[in-house]
Amino acid sequence: MKREYKVRFFQGNTYEVVEIVTTYGERTSAYDSKPDTVEENKVFQGGLADCEAYIRLQEGGYMYDF
Repeated sequence: MKREYKVRFFQGNTYEVVEIVTTYGERTSAYDSKPDTVEENKVFQGGLADCEAYIRLQEGGYMYDF
């Protein structure tokens, strides 16, 4: 599983952080595999600096979802 964060313009001075989760399909043979699954989740909205701080906290391991 791979996680990426992207910032998108929302409206006015507000941006949103989108978490993109890619789950890789299982290989069943050398030539065949199950397809990858990609999910996009909106996880945060705020100013551009707030979005950057959110991503840094998530990737740095200082912020946990319980």
